[in-house]
Amino acid sequence: MASKTLQECLAQTMGEVGYVQKDATNDFQRYRYASAEAVLKKVNASLSSQGVCCESTADMVSHEVIQGAKKATFHAIVKLSLTFRKGSDSVKVEGLGSGSDTGDKAVMKANTAALKYCLANAFLISWGDDPEADVETDKNAASVNGASKPKPKPSARARTAPQTQSVEGLINRIEAHTTAEALATDRELAEDCRSTTGEQRTQLQMAYKRHERTLREQQGARA
Repeated sequence: MASKTLQECLAQTMGEVGYVQKDATNDFQRYRYASAEAVLKKVNASLSSQGVCCESTADMVSHEVIQGAKKATFHAIVKLSLTFRKGSDSVKVEGLGSGSDTGDKAVMKANTAALKYCLANAFLISWGDDPEADVETDKNAASVNGASKPKPKPSARARTAPQTQSVEGLINRIEAHTTAEALATDRELAEDCRSTTGEQRTQLQMAYKRHERTLREQQGARA
């Protein structure tokens, strides 16, 4: 019996991991999601059983430090490339991931998210979305945007700090989202976009609407 080609192996994996059960919970926003670990276990088991290996490379797309009232938040966007190999054949796929953290884990979060969505693109995996799984960031965003708490008048320094963010960086953060729902609930991104003025805000609004429309069209096509 002839050995299966790389494409045949990847097609088999696609059939085996078309759906990943939600195995984790976001305690702050109270919803379940499929973890990156659950996705990796299913994909790794399928590929290794067929003799398919995988190589990965990662590049930083953008990074910035957002200075808050009490502490700074580091935000990173990572582009990950996966190359599947069997013999002399290879197939390459790519994915984006973003992550925010007040410590040293922003790049780690972005890389993990990029890996998860890269595999989702490669094998058309369905699960729901989990970019809001960072509980600490959710709490910080809620405390800043909570309607029940009056916002203090920002200092001159606080008012000018968001202006240092590049429009390109904000557009990258918009386009890093892979579902319209995740884009709509990214309160930190929405706040940063609102901090811009004039032509920059118009440019960001157009980028937001354009990406939102693209995501909804993709979602409709998958339905």
